[in-house]
Amino acid sequence: MEKLYHTYEAGLLLDLPLEQRLMPTSHTLQNAHINIVIDGEGNFKRASVLEKTQIILPATESSASRSSGEAPHPLADKLQYVAKDYEDFGGKKKAYFEGYKKQLQTWCESEHAHDKVRAIYRYIEKGAVIRDLLANNIVFVDSDNILLTQWNSDDGEAPVLFKVLPKEKGMLDQGSALVCWTVEKPSDPSADTWKDGTIQASWIAYVRHIRQQQYGLVLYHRPRTNTLDQPSCQNSSLRR
Repeated sequence: MEKLYHTYEAGLLLDLPLEQRLMPTSHTLQNAHINIVIDGEGNFKRASVLEKTQIILPATESSASRSSGEAPHPLADKLQYVAKDYEDFGGKKKAYFEGYKKQLQTWCESEHAHDKVRAIYRYIEKGAVIRDLLANNIVFVDSDNILLTQWNSDDGEAPVLFKVLPKEKGMLDQGSALVCWTVEKPSDPSADTWKDGTIQASWIAYVRHIRQQQYGLVLYHRPRTNTLDQPSCQNSSLRR
């Protein structure tokens, strides 16, 4: 069993295209639509729409298999989860921010926390995700400040987000856009969180700790010293 684990760990470190990489435990593959960039203190910097971008993101057993109902991913997730102000702009989907925030906070307050994850928590806690995306022309509202569900061709070419989100009978919900995070810090080459192996290791260690507490399991683990981009990993306080 230990030999098999070492083989798996070695496979994780191979420099392969995303679709050929081994999936880390407690992670899943998803299509991302929006990338939000913040600094190490949790301050918004910019955002962009992603086209045909798949990312590996931390997941729980429930969120990896969710089809409906509340089951937040721990880090990257849809606007209906990560945006506290989603309801303020008439989001059509049920808002699940509180569940997302609670799960993220618990990770951040654990001994397995990661400084970039804490920066993301500080940012989402401000409750301005939709407002920041509106200011950067990523999402769009009507004259009543309600998130649009379709684009009027009389207003010109549809925004990129309206082209990448799935539609049902010509309608879409911007709350379905999955947000991934970039945390820019000086001298850190691994700003994109979905490419940062230390964040993957942080979530895996946290999940292992929770399972040991719940079930009394003792699972073999060899700490990973190599990462996808060899970033530094320093903890900081949750609030500043």
